[in-house]
Amino acid sequence: MKQAAEVIKENSPTDVIRWGGEEFIIITEGIEKEEIIKYAENIRQKISELKINGIEEKLTISIGMSAEEWGEGSSLTQLIKTADNNLNKAKRIGKNKVFGF
Repeated sequence: MKQAAEVIKENSPTDVIRWGGEEFIIITEGIEKEEIIKYAENIRQKISELKINGIEEKLTISIGMSAEEWGEGSSLTQLIKTADNNLNKAKRIGKNKVFGF
């Protein structure tokens, strides 16, 4: 988990927040959705390339994304809920996926 967290941190455009046991939140500002998808795919690829002592299988990561133009009526709670729903969809469609928007 520590190595995966480092990969996420090193390949994220902003700070990374640990959210629960195995979940992380990356909040970005001023970055287009297409660029966010590139960051997420890069993280997913780098996680799958990790070599962990004693583990022969490739690690996988599922990423759920959410975006909103911030303004009046915006809700961080709803933004996180949407990302979490998209994470669950990513897991259902086969794991090791990026899903959102």
